[in-house]
Amino acid sequence: MRKRTIIVILLALVALIIGGGFIFWRLKSKKPLDQLSDKELKKCLLEDFDRRLELERYFIFNLQKEVQTKKAFFNNKPVANSRIIKDTLSSDLTKLTNYLLVNKKIKKEIDTTNYKKMTKGAVTFCGKDIDTVSDEWSGESLDKKIVNEEQWYIIFDKSKIDDERAFFTTVSENGQDTNKLAWNGHVIVEIENPGNHVAKSKSEALNFLKKNDPALSK
Repeated sequence: MRKRTIIVILLALVALIIGGGFIFWRLKSKKPLDQLSDKELKKCLLEDFDRRLELERYFIFNLQKEVQTKKAFFNNKPVANSRIIKDTLSSDLTKLTNYLLVNKKIKKEIDTTNYKKMTKGAVTFCGKDIDTVSDEWSGESLDKKIVNEEQWYIIFDKSKIDDERAFFTTVSENGQDTNKLAWNGHVIVEIENPGNHVAKSKSEALNFLKKNDPALSK
């Protein structure tokens, strides 16, 4: 019995050493984005998306892989230019807006009653600014883009995200709007704004990021 216990302990120690070595290797082998090859960049930024939050200026997502044709609702009504997004995109947009909130990039007072319960579950496509809607990026036209067999990448300037583009909702009290904002599940992308870009291939997307994002051009 004692011998078996010793063997079990030794096996556990070996597993711990191997596991620790693997973790150390992974940490050591995680190169900065600007030291990766084009093949590695395409993998981590355009396919797995596991390092896109390391980009300094832009946020990128795949329209066909990460956006659904299902309309999102606002005030209990479907929004023609707003679409439900898949889990990977939802997770990263939630992390992004959390970061902006914690680091005071979003400056208005936030009503955090349901803050931890709300994630970013939808993207709203606007035109050149948040007050315009593009016919090309709304309704059936938007759905056709989502279901086509191409691979389009939406690249938007995350440094421009603020109270309105993170799409918080104004809180009303006694029928009057206040200066507070409530956490809302949408993020606005001004798809026709010159500061943003729609790339219709991996190569075009990567070339744009290498040229314009400081994380890839140090």
